[in-house]
Amino acid sequence: MSITFTFPTNKSEPIEQMQTMLAGHFVAQCLHVVAVLEIADLIVKGHKTIEQLASAADCNASSLNRLLCTLSSINVFTMLRVILD
Repeated sequence: MSITFTFPTNKSEPIEQMQTMLAGHFVAQCLHVVAVLEIADLIVKGHKTIEQLASAADCNASSLNRLLCTLSSINVFTMLRVILD
């Protein structure tokens, strides 16, 4: 049995390829932080808002918000915006 390799069929520009590779590292770092802070476990335990999560994880709410927004953009989490009357 032999394995052969070829080039990808999508002809993306080198800049797009580099952005994809760099984004992969960035996403991995985001996932690492979320795992270390145990954010998924906190959500399961009932902490839902940024303030609740940040308090329970003992981290900065603004930074956590940016992190979760980033991960929501790639469907790791779902961000729900509640509009209060």
